[in-house]
Amino acid sequence: MPLIEYYGVLFEWHDDKAELVLKNRALTLEEVASVFLDTYAITAEDTGHYDEQRLLTVGMSSQGRLITVVWVERGDTVRIITAFESALTQQRRYQHERGS
Repeated sequence: MPLIEYYGVLFEWHDDKAELVLKNRALTLEEVASVFLDTYAITAEDTGHYDEQRLLTVGMSSQGRLITVVWVERGDTVRIITAFESALTQQRRYQHERGS
């Protein structure tokens, strides 16, 4: 299971899912984790029916791409569920929150 520490925060991602997202979306764990450093990132609760609280964060990655990350907090670790380039509605909300 990929596990990295990024600015004092531990991030993990299930091997199979990380490989699938890398192959299909060209997103690495490092790039996904960098979204959490964006001071303009927007985080909201995922309203699906899950047995744990999932969160969505939309933010700019270190590669200059607007990424949506679905994740859960497990103790001191951020467990990535999935990540993808943000949809148009998410892009508009991010731009609105930034004031641009």
